[in-house]
Amino acid sequence: MGANVNGIDTTGLYLFASVSLLMALVKLIGAHDWSWWRVGLPLGMYVGFNVAHIGTGFIYLSRADIGQRPPQEEAALLRQHHRTPYFWLAFVHFALFALGVTELTAPSESLNGFWSAFGNVGVMTAYGSLAVVNLFLYWSSIFGRLLSDS
Repeated sequence: MGANVNGIDTTGLYLFASVSLLMALVKLIGAHDWSWWRVGLPLGMYVGFNVAHIGTGFIYLSRADIGQRPPQEEAALLRQHHRTPYFWLAFVHFALFALGVTELTAPSESLNGFWSAFGNVGVMTAYGSLAVVNLFLYWSSIFGRLLSDS
């Protein structure tokens, strides 16, 4: 159970913001020469994924034929479905997409160009598309069963 602000679980936001602050501290003391794009990557990845998750949910639910509301509270339904593999697979693909965006904006010199492959527009498009497909599968796995029951 995480921190709740008016019923909204903010644990993930605090976790990713803490990682970004830690990376900013490491950059400011000069221990590592990251770009500011890399420093903001964890927080940007968290916010961007949640925007994609909500947007995909709106698109899916606007196209779904909902006859009646489910008898359960929707928040409880979504809380238990965070264990769905599609959700985590979408998060991993979005994280790789976000890594590609930072690599495209500020290329890194570490690991002899290993990370530069993620900055390729085709690779970024593939990971972004896979994230959206997995989010659609996530939403259909939740509401597909509910809609078929009504």
